[in-house]
Amino acid sequence: ILRQDPRWQDCTLDLIHRLDRATSGIILISKNCLVKRQLSEQFTDRTIEKQYIALLVGHVAPTTQELEHHLLTTNDFKVICDPDGKLAITTIVEQQHLLDKNNQPVTKVLLSPKTGRKHQLRVQCQAIGHPIVGDPLYGTAGKMLFLHAQQICYTDPSNAVRKTLIAPLPE
Repeated sequence: ILRQDPRWQDCTLDLIHRLDRATSGIILISKNCLVKRQLSEQFTDRTIEKQYIALLVGHVAPTTQELEHHLLTTNDFKVICDPDGKLAITTIVEQQHLLDKNNQPVTKVLLSPKTGRKHQLRVQCQAIGHPIVGDPLYGTAGKMLFLHAQQICYTDPSNAVRKTLIAPLPE
């Protein structure tokens, strides 16, 4: 869409930070190759910090947990926990216990991935017995996947200033 906009015709737009199609929130796009390379290096060096809001099925223990799983993509493109997979690390912080519209317990959490594996947050939440609400692949189907990329912190390549972008949770 941006590439078709006349205001961006002189830019080489590239997606830096992707989201699953059903995930809402922040995506990061570079306007030139140099910025793309510099931001990609920050992802590789793990200096970019990301924070997601998720609603998980059930009551998650009220503690901060460090989730570590090895994730492997199967032949049908689904991701599973497997000792032969790549290490995935996520910090999970319980925020609020709630009841859904059917009076079932759910927990609002903050998820901060330290690595960037395919479906990492979705698979790790499933692995601890609390899939993300509305996740048709790794939990239970619903109207929407309740996963939102709320915040991203990075160092601006143009001036070396640390920036934080925040996307409010949609209605």
